[in-house]
Amino acid sequence: MSDKVRVVDILESILEKLDNVNNKMSMIEDQVGAISYDVTKTQERLGAVVRQYQQERERCKTLEATITRNTERIARLCSRLAHAWDRIYRMEANIVKKEEEEEVSLGEMNVNATENHEGTSERDDDVAERIKKEDGVDAEEVKRLLLALLDNGEVAEGSA
Repeated sequence: MSDKVRVVDILESILEKLDNVNNKMSMIEDQVGAISYDVTKTQERLGAVVRQYQQERERCKTLEATITRNTERIARLCSRLAHAWDRIYRMEANIVKKEEEEEVSLGEMNVNATENHEGTSERDDDVAERIKKEDGVDAEEVKRLLLALLDNGEVAEGSA
């Protein structure tokens, strides 16, 4: 019996060791399950990050296209603004030129008016002489009245 007892002891020892191995295997399976769960969750988070990255990339492309369009639009508006300012400057220069021409023209008109007035004085002398001859009125008095009318547009009171 001793061999039988020994065999039983050996078998019991083997069973204990197998039981320990089985427990360790169960613990390893639990750890593998936990790791598998962590891997699954990590994959889900990674998938969410990848989707978010793709959305952000698409949004960046959209923003880039919008920025490009807006930049082109700003460039067109700047060009139009530059043309408008150029037109304003040219118009302003034309206005200044016309004002200067008008000033010169007014100056010439004043000179012409003065010359015409002087010529009128000479003609007034002729008219005064003719009136004196025809009506017997003093030529100097007529000349003075005509000059007063030309200068003021009215005759001083008491002389008519």
